Amino acid sequence: MDGVTSKSQKYTILLILTDGEISDMNETVHEIVKASKQSPLSIVIIGIDGDDGNALTDSSGQTATRDIVQFVPFNNFSSNPEALATETLREIPQQLLGFMNQNNYLPMTHRLK
Repeated sequence: MDGVTSKSQKYTILLILTDGEISDMNETVHEIVKASKQSPLSIVIIGIDGDDGNALTDSSGQTATRDIVQFVPFNNFSSNPEALATETLREIPQQLLGFMNQNNYLPMTHRLK
């Protein structure tokens, strides 16, 4: 968690666009499980051309400590950009709160200058 403390709060959203299966699934799942334990991160995967997102399963038995991945099937929203944006961002607030709660962080207060 480089640079992330209750005093210095940062959160990253990784957006992945894919048109097929992930070729290095075991390594990908391992890194996602590891990131769920220590990183201020959400991952949104937008699948294009019929990918349904079901390929994200952990065969090693390790589980994520919090849900940081959301799959959005592009074809379901391709004719409605507003719905695509809404669905893409839908889980981010809960994932952010999950990270904050897991690490006992309280939101920083901002002072107007």
